[in-house]
Formats: sequence, structure tokens, C-alpha cells
Amino acid sequence: MIAGRVYVTDHDHAWPDGGAALVTAPVVIGDGCWLGEGCAILKGVTLGEGCVVGANAVVTRSAPARSMLVGVPARVVKRYDPGTGKWLAAGPVGSPERRAERAWTFSPTSRSWGGSP
Repeated sequence: MIAGRVYVTDHDHAWPDGGAALVTAPVVIGDGCWLGEGCAILKGVTLGEGCVVGANAVVTRSAPARSMLVGVPARVVKRYDPGTGKWLAAGPVGSPERRAERAWTFSPTSRSWGGSP
């Protein structure tokens, strides 16, 4: 799925010796990827199947399948675990990503956001 204003490019310009040489590298977008509004996918990037790219993210590096990328430059913040059916924080235990995931979880029973018990 591709939202509006998405930019995908397989080239940019290098300026060696004052010339404007065109530098190219293929872009590969796997099956089932979601590209958010206004994101940019730059040359040489490969997104594995099922990746989700957040709105206005600038993807400068490749990402493995089932990854969620956000930011400028984009970084992987979550990975989908098909075994549990959940998106899990990509950082190591104790990292800011894990703390943020724990602090903001949705409880379907109470229908509210809050910390984990």
C-alpha cells in the first residue's frame, strides 16, 4: 500500500571533481509493504516483505522483513513477530524503545492507554 506524496528514487548526484555524476542503485520494496504519507525511499534500499514505513520517514538503509521504520533518517523501531501476532520493540532490553513500548500499551478490556501491569 502506498500513501500520497511518497518519493522513491534509485539515483542521486555525486560531485567528484566539480562534475555532477549520476549515481544509481536499485530499490527493492517487498510484498505487502506499507509506505506512509510523504515518506522517501532512497537509492540502494531494500525493504523486506511486510515492512511499515511511517509518515514523512526518510529511509536511507535497508530493513529486514516485517520491520516498522520511523524518523529522519528512518530507523527500525519494531519488528512483527508472527508467532505472537504482535509488534515487538526492536531495541535491546532496557533501551528507550522498550521503555516507551511498556509505558504506552493499549488495554482492550479497559479501552485505554497506560503502563503495563
